[in-house]
Amino acid sequence: MGLLNIFRKKEIDFSSPAQTIVPVTNSFILTPVTKKNSIEESLKGLMSPELKKSYSHTFKNKEWDHPFDFSNLIKLYKQYGFLTGVVDKHVDFIVGSGFYVESEDKRAEKIITDYLRDINFDSLLRNWVRTALITGNGFLEVSGKQNEIPTELKILNPCYMYIRKDEKGLLLGYSQIIKAYNQGIQFEPYEIIHLSLAALSDSVYGCGIVYPALPYIDNLIAVQKDMHEIIHRKANNPYIIKVGNIEKDIMPTQAQLDAIGEKLESLTNKQEWVTDAAMEIYTVDFGKTGEKFDSVLRHDEDQLFFTFQVPEVLMGRGSIPEGLAQVQMQAWERRIQSFQSEIEKVIETQLFQRILIANGLSGIHVEFQWGEKSDDTKNAELMRITELLKVPFLSPKLMQELEKRIALLLDFKMSLESPEEEKKGELEDDKQPIVPGQNRNIPESLQLQKENFKEEDYTIREWLGFNYRNYMDSILLFLSKYTFEKLKAKNKIEEEAGKLSELQVNALKGVFIKGISNNWTLNRIASEIDRRVAPQDLFKLDTSESSLIQIKEAKKLLISGVYRAIAIARTEMTYIANQGALLFYDTEKIEEVRWVAALSDRTCPICEDLNGGIFTIAEAREGAPPAHENCRCTIIPITKLS
Repeated sequence: MGLLNIFRKKEIDFSSPAQTIVPVTNSFILTPVTKKNSIEESLKGLMSPELKKSYSHTFKNKEWDHPFDFSNLIKLYKQYGFLTGVVDKHVDFIVGSGFYVESEDKRAEKIITDYLRDINFDSLLRNWVRTALITGNGFLEVSGKQNEIPTELKILNPCYMYIRKDEKGLLLGYSQIIKAYNQGIQFEPYEIIHLSLAALSDSVYGCGIVYPALPYIDNLIAVQKDMHEIIHRKANNPYIIKVGNIEKDIMPTQAQLDAIGEKLESLTNKQEWVTDAAMEIYTVDFGKTGEKFDSVLRHDEDQLFFTFQVPEVLMGRGSIPEGLAQVQMQAWERRIQSFQSEIEKVIETQLFQRILIANGLSGIHVEFQWGEKSDDTKNAELMRITELLKVPFLSPKLMQELEKRIALLLDFKMSLESPEEEKKGELEDDKQPIVPGQNRNIPESLQLQKENFKEEDYTIREWLGFNYRNYMDSILLFLSKYTFEKLKAKNKIEEEAGKLSELQVNALKGVFIKGISNNWTLNRIASEIDRRVAPQDLFKLDTSESSLIQIKEAKKLLISGVYRAIAIARTEMTYIANQGALLFYDTEKIEEVRWVAALSDRTCPICEDLNGGIFTIAEAREGAPPAHENCRCTIIPITKLS
């Protein structure tokens, strides 16, 4: 009998998930956990004890039962070295090369990168993937509410986790059921990230890599046990001692036989026997007993390699031709990539999106990227690119992109920008003052800045008049908390009059975050506001008016929807940048700032009067630019160099 015969007592067909619904009984009731006080831990999943039968229980909420006993697979991983090696090889190749994140939105990329570093996600990922490979399912508990950034993540034992779905496949949530504690805990769908590996058809659970190999593991363990038992029993060949010689009529007496027996009882390796013609000693030879198991063991091991799809060379077995070894490794890399693809989709959709939405970055995509490619893969790609570069009809732009790719593959520390981009970058990288405008010679000559708001387009930097990228963190920090109160509708009537709804404000914040992160032009920001926010005509409200009909009849249109996007882009950009600068000044212990107007023939009397004025940080925070729509005024710090 093999180690896994208990496994045969209960198996459920993956292809028929309906049969796994357990009837409702009254023997076990699931209850959600309620917090006793405000400082209680946000994670509510319990650490699970060792139980003999994790799937032997009843339900109240139509949880789907496990298709097989997960605890047996975990026990097998701990006790059977061959399986331990196979699973760990998968984990090493899936996770061992590391990971990073990429996004067109650099702000979003930084948020996710910092988050993963802070929660030590690399260590968590390794254990999560290992559990999913063994049982087919990894359950990661996520703290906090649905619209909050999760501050804690914890891996839960899949033996006690059950999925709640209705008969049509709609996910209702998850349950943790531990009979040893006589307690059941319910989780909402957003509180658990479920990693399901190698799921079949409409099964709610994955089957992992171990379950398909169980028959061969069972056979191999049984054969190995029989082999060792036989070898142990036959390790010392028995003596046959012949006393006397019937042909010469030499027959020993019983007393002589008893004396020989007594000597054999105390026989040790240090003793030497000398016999005469009347005594012969020889051993029974059972032949090469171990060789009888070789073919059986080889067959079962081959079946395991076929099932796990692990190259033999990785497990240190045998000597195979180099060409065959390369083919096996290529197939193995594709297998690893398929697992990585499943894992990264779960991480991007269930973890990254939640973090981004909580940061006001709805609609932004961040890619989870695995680590460095193998040298063979890199070399193959380099060869393909080299051949392409030999084609005489390639466009200059395509050649440039191919050269960039070569530089990345070879990890060259060189500029990957075009000459135009490099020139622009040099201007961006010119040495800047410690804070915006610090070294301008403002008091001596407040130079007029010629501008044409309607015809010319400006980047954010050009609009503000300083390299705001040096203060990006402060600006984006302010923006993350900014509520756009002057634009936001407080009630339904204000929304009807053209002020922005909650959804529109969230979309507007996302546009500004992306625009500031990528130094868009004001026209492009306005275009995105038109597309994603869609602001309408804005009407003036009086307290006596209670409906949009009265407002429109009074013809109190403040600004047409056609021009609102560009007005919002310019005005709010000025406000956000100046408020972000004030946050930066706080960290630099600056006490006073000077108002600087963008002077031109269109400068309004208000801005002309404020130009050159000195204010405390507190005063500036309450009345910082803009002073009106389309205002381009800025504030600069008063320092020793001012």
